[in-house]
Formats: sequence, structure tokens, C-alpha cells
Amino acid sequence: MKKINFLNLFFIALSFTLLSCGSTENQQGATTTENKSEATIYEVKRDNVLVGKVAIYSDNSIQVECNNRTFVSEMKGDKRKYSVDNEVWYEIKFKDEGFKLRSPDGKLLWKMKIAEDKIKISDNEENTNPYELKLKEDNRCKVVRDEVELGNARWNAETKTMEIESEEGKFTVSSPVFYSAFGVLLADELVLEQQLIIVAELLVR
Repeated sequence: MKKINFLNLFFIALSFTLLSCGSTENQQGATTTENKSEATIYEVKRDNVLVGKVAIYSDNSIQVECNNRTFVSEMKGDKRKYSVDNEVWYEIKFKDEGFKLRSPDGKLLWKMKIAEDKIKISDNEENTNPYELKLKEDNRCKVVRDEVELGNARWNAETKTMEIESEEGKFTVSSPVFYSAFGVLLADELVLEQQLIIVAELLVR
């Protein structure tokens, strides 16, 4: 009988282990990759055209895709940084009552103040002239500014879709439940990447 070569057996086992690694996709579209946790992915469409994606990972890290850019989040101290190709574009500063979206040098861009029945979005520390996402019954919220209604966000239970609509058009996002956060898409002074980063931050709270 030939002697068993334990070194060969080790390398065979190692090969099977390496082959089993890699990315997988579940039926919900969430992906897992080596050194990456499972993600819930929200595809954002405007008038039926895909304009962006938000990925929320199980460790609460975030990735945002839009305008041919991928914004990857990283926690650094008490802030979350968003980078494109290792260059920081935005940072989030967390507060008890909400958070701030800032430029890399710390300049305030947008401030979020979160209450039980509304979210305020303003470009100043005093929260003057804010966008307001006001929660209503029946899985919907109204988006207003200066008492003028800009549109609304509602959840379609039949299609499991968030529908965010204004006179300018309609966003849709596949979602298993109602999230008022998607009303941020109607805050039209924010560019899309800022809207999606704020949506993501609201989703992980």
C-alpha cells in the first residue's frame, strides 16, 4: 500500500476552500463577497430610468452609486466619510437630534433634524427655510417648504414600491416597507448624490 502524502492532501483541501470563495447573490438581490457583508440594495428610478443605487451592508457601511461615481463610506472617529477612488467628497457628523452633511473641510452643506413626526433639511445651523418631510397616515409623507407642498412619498403595498412624486416627475424605489427617508428625493436644491447619501444615513438610523 502506498503511503499517504499529507502535504498533497493539504494543498487539495486548500484549493477547494479557495474555489468556494467569491461573490453570491440571493433572491432579493443582496450580495455577499469575500470580506464583504450582505447588502440590501435599493435601486432608484426616475420616470422608469435607473439613476442611482444605495447599498446598506449588515455592518451599516454604505455604498452609493450615481452619475457614474461610486461613493464608499468609512467610519473615522465620530464621522462617516464618503470617498470616490480614495478621495473624500463628503462627511457625516452625527448629532443626537440628527446629523450634518459636510464638505471634506467641514463646511456645512445640509443639516438634518429628526423628530418623531417630521424631518427637517436645511442649509444653515438655525434650521431656517427648511424642507420638511411630514409623516402622514396610510404609509405616506408630505414634502413641503415655506408651507408649499412639493410632493409626497407613499408606499404601494401591492407592488412593494416607494413612489415619490411631484410636478417635476416621479421616483420609484423597490422597498419591502414604507420609508419616509425617500422623500428627500424631492428636496430639489440637493444634487442627487447628496440626496442618496442622506437617504442612506436615514435608513441606517
